[in-house]
Amino acid sequence: MVVVDAGRFMFAGYNLLHVPDPYSLVHTCNFGAIGLGMGNAIGAALAAQGRPVFLVCGDGGFMLGGITEFVSAVQNGIDLIVMVLNDSSYGAEHIQFRNRDMDPARTLFRWPDLSALATALGGEGVTMRVPDDLTTVEKAIVNRTRPLLIEVELDPDDVPTD
Repeated sequence: MVVVDAGRFMFAGYNLLHVPDPYSLVHTCNFGAIGLGMGNAIGAALAAQGRPVFLVCGDGGFMLGGITEFVSAVQNGIDLIVMVLNDSSYGAEHIQFRNRDMDPARTLFRWPDLSALATALGGEGVTMRVPDDLTTVEKAIVNRTRPLLIEVELDPDDVPTD
């Protein structure tokens, strides 16, 4: 199961991730709001028992409700892999400020270390900063025993828009 939250990153997610059938994809864009991914991912996991769920979300959406719902996933033993694409900003707004030659400082945030936070909450966490970290991420996915959060650190000025 693949769940995609809303945000600037979602277009890359839709273009790069493939599912075997329409029932294996959950998108959360119907409300036009970020932050709905984690709740939808937990619901998808309960509906598709026995199948792991992969959630792709942005850092802003994860911070809106993902942290508390990650705890729910841990407490209920949900087979969940969460990839947080962390550009330390509200990306859609950031790129609009840049496109208009405005200072994007208001779009930037200093979030906590999300992979360490996932571990502190009883899950597992790993961070990907450079392509060489992919081997560590792959091992974490294969060996996971609890909900896993993969934090992918990105530059807010270098995120693909399609």
